[in-house]
Amino acid sequence: MADEEFHRWAEAQEGKGIIAGAATKPKHSVFNTQDDNALALVDEAWAMRGAPDPKDPGAYVVDMGRPIGTSGETSIRIIVKPGTTEVITAYPY
Repeated sequence: MADEEFHRWAEAQEGKGIIAGAATKPKHSVFNTQDDNALALVDEAWAMRGAPDPKDPGAYVVDMGRPIGTSGETSIRIIVKPGTTEVITAYPY
């Protein structure tokens, strides 16, 4: 596992980053995966990403071509610190 991937995985395991608060925020979907598979799903989306959103250089929306959210979403929105690969959050979209 690359250092960057390990760092993101370690943060997720500590309850930070992409998984933190997922079950406590009202009125939103979560990934339809179990355990740490959400991180693998985000890594898959990151590898498939194209250009960022023209209106938000820190946002990427990746069509996964299959349901990935508990409300049937098929895309993942990944938010990064603009100009970096530092993931702030990711969620079904």
